[in-house]
Amino acid sequence: MGKTLSGDLRSRVVKASDEGMSARQAAARFGVGVSSAIRRIARAKIGELMPRPRGRRSASSLDAHEGFIVAMMEERKDITLNEMVERLDTEQSVKISRSALSAWLGRHGWTFKKRSDDWLRRSPLKGVAGEQSSGQAPTVQPVRRFAMELFVGLDVSVRTTSICVMGADGGLIRESKVETEPDAIGAVLHTIGGPYKRVGLEAGPLSQWLYSGLAAAGYPVICVETRHMKAALSAQINKTDRNDARGIAQMMRVGLYKPVHVKTIRSQEIRMLLTARKFVQAKIVDAENNLRGLLRNFGLKVGVVTRLQFERRIIELLEQSPHLRLVIDPLLEVRRVLREQFQRLQKAMERLAENDDTCKLLMTAPGVGPVVALSFRAGVDEPARFNRSRSVPAHFGLTPSRYQSGEVDRDRGISKCGDAGIRWVLVEAAGILLRLTKRSSPLKTWGLSVARRRGMAKAIVAVARRLAIILHRRWMDNTPYRWEAKAV
Repeated sequence: MGKTLSGDLRSRVVKASDEGMSARQAAARFGVGVSSAIRRIARAKIGELMPRPRGRRSASSLDAHEGFIVAMMEERKDITLNEMVERLDTEQSVKISRSALSAWLGRHGWTFKKRSDDWLRRSPLKGVAGEQSSGQAPTVQPVRRFAMELFVGLDVSVRTTSICVMGADGGLIRESKVETEPDAIGAVLHTIGGPYKRVGLEAGPLSQWLYSGLAAAGYPVICVETRHMKAALSAQINKTDRNDARGIAQMMRVGLYKPVHVKTIRSQEIRMLLTARKFVQAKIVDAENNLRGLLRNFGLKVGVVTRLQFERRIIELLEQSPHLRLVIDPLLEVRRVLREQFQRLQKAMERLAENDDTCKLLMTAPGVGPVVALSFRAGVDEPARFNRSRSVPAHFGLTPSRYQSGEVDRDRGISKCGDAGIRWVLVEAAGILLRLTKRSSPLKTWGLSVARRRGMAKAIVAVARRLAIILHRRWMDNTPYRWEAKAV
């Protein structure tokens, strides 16, 4: 297929023709084919100035008889091409060769075998035979059934998703790009037919939504851990969506992946509330710091004040420079609105923790309040997915990591993998337990002994690690925290 003329070159050819130059002269002047110049000039006269889409399939005479062909295939699964050609000639007065019919069927996804038991199965179609009502050609959705299991890789972006379907032998079955919607992806997979062994996609903002939609449709979908996915795909020279989808499909085929637990809808809702609360809280701090910085330029120092006294202190400072109210008053109003909305989210969070049996059980432990309980509940989601309680702190990055290579062997502190938010609230709870909690408990006694030997910083992390183990075990056993050591 020849190259399409650029827009600038097309306009020059048309302009030369308008100035009186013949098509052959214009073609020789600009170095294009005579036939191309004639075609461009003719289309310009009817107002068609932009190039037409390339590779467009020309219409076939069989398109108008698509419903009849589908009805024949539904009537007899083992019908041959010769029989179809004969029936088209006698019943529809359509004369067509067997090869042309085979090519038309191939474009619609059907492949014919010699034996009748190798025919491709198809799902029932709407708008075929007696169900045609709108006068339009029926939509054909062929469903193929392969003898081998298929593996699918999905490279997801916000707008589109690249799909790669690969066979067990590593051969490519199909590659396409569709809208990032569970229904659109499921339609492509349904067209191919399966059977599917694994459908893999990388963990991301849209993975939970796509996972739920594809799993509800019956596909064996797997969500893959991002760091593992990045390491596996880093060997590619050219990083494209198409190559990434191929790499994911290859990972599904050879089993080189690490699955990720997809949270339930309940945990996602809790996480959304906590994220919104944290966002508003951070904006309140930003607004206060901004006010402090603006006033400091004029020698007005806010100093150390509480949140309730902050606005009163700002108003006192503005009495010295009343002309600054034009800028400061809107910022105070923004801070006031943020605090009101933060109180709404705070009360909603407290009500949610009070009405949740799991959170009430977790809050019996020292240092654990509504924020820690809800964060831990949303992070763990399903406690049964951890075989041992000791695996929980490792999952949230609270266990030591090690680097060893040749003569080098050193510890690198905690791994800091997993959810940073859960790790942070556990460390905060451990700090409250060791520094602020007055009531004695076996966990606090052990943490203080570690602090005397290793320092308070390491003791806090150690208590956070043990607190995660205790909370998971209390959740699994459905028993409250035991404040007194059990007698031996």
